[in-house]
Amino acid sequence: DEYAVLFNDTLSKGITYDTLDSVVINSNDHTYDITGDSSKYEVDESHLKNDNSFVVSIPDVKTCVEDPEFNLNNGATITVTYTAHLNENAAVNGSADNKNSVRLQYSNNPRPDGKYWGYTPESEVYVYTYQLNNTKYHDTAEKGNELKDVGFRLYSDADYKNEVELYQDGEFYYPIKNASNKQAVEMTSAEDGTF
Repeated sequence: DEYAVLFNDTLSKGITYDTLDSVVINSNDHTYDITGDSSKYEVDESHLKNDNSFVVSIPDVKTCVEDPEFNLNNGATITVTYTAHLNENAAVNGSADNKNSVRLQYSNNPRPDGKYWGYTPESEVYVYTYQLNNTKYHDTAEKGNELKDVGFRLYSDADYKNEVELYQDGEFYYPIKNASNKQAVEMTSAEDGTF
């Protein structure tokens, strides 16, 4: 009578959850975007502070779509999309510590008198980041030609319209999104031309 699906997602300490972007069901060559109707799904973010996990649950997939052609017996793909970002705890330079895992939980009992859950194996993905060392030179990349106090800005597009705001911690710069309480600054080359 009902078919529930739960996405149990766990982020490593180096990844911060931002927001749920979409919940979409594809079945029988039809796409049903249920993102705008929060009565059809729930997002439990109560565990984000303790173990950096959250759950997106659809209590009854059968009632999510009001289309006579929608029939779960034809199969369905449910896609949950969310945004997250690496934070100041992210491991850099090729470490596999920035892990995101998800396990699907679903109704697995045809009898209407009880619930029994089935689980998929946990699926893991890794987010890699790295430290980038730069040196500014006057004209040729030779010792003695380093330039200090040269300002730089970082952009996420080729047209230089979307600046990535940075904050400084010691000699390193980090995206401001990782620490909203920080003041945005311009990158500046040090005495030896590095930044």
